[in-house]
Amino acid sequence: MPGFFGGIEAPELFRPPEPEAEDAEEERGEGTAPGSRVRRAAGWLLGRRRRAHGQAPDAAPEEEAAPVGARGFAHPFLLLAAVLLIAGAAFGWLVALALGWLIAYGSRRLSPGQVRTAVFVLPGLAAAGGIAWLWGRVEGRWGAAVATGGDGMGQALTETWPWTLRAAALASAAYLLLRARRP
Repeated sequence: MPGFFGGIEAPELFRPPEPEAEDAEEERGEGTAPGSRVRRAAGWLLGRRRRAHGQAPDAAPEEEAAPVGARGFAHPFLLLAAVLLIAGAAFGWLVALALGWLIAYGSRRLSPGQVRTAVFVLPGLAAAGGIAWLWGRVEGRWGAAVATGGDGMGQALTETWPWTLRAAALASAAYLLLRARRP
């Protein structure tokens, strides 16, 4: 339908839940439903466990106070890609670098913009940094000046490209680790 952008809103979905019938049965002592027994047993076990750790039974443990989404990593393939990129950068394994970028490129967890950033933009920035480094060496602005002659630039490029590739891999791995965290 043209102009339709929303969904159906049901006001009862936004109200707090009403007490269930099981709670009323438990108050009267008729809690024979299997669900009510499980709840009572879980409450007893949690209270006992909290007492063993020196907490009051009514106090919530500190780890439950933190939202579950704020802990750990949620996307193992992004972690695998980051580990491959880090290992490839550390040991000079080109196959590991290629696999890391290939996994990141094929990831369904990243949006198309995030894929472009991880696989093309960050390595492109590292390549631009390598080119700027070579330009500065040719102009004599920093580093050892590039030797004149046919082999001078080839030698400088041979010295620069492994570090540029490592910087690209580490930048992509850091970005993938950031994206792999739980939202």
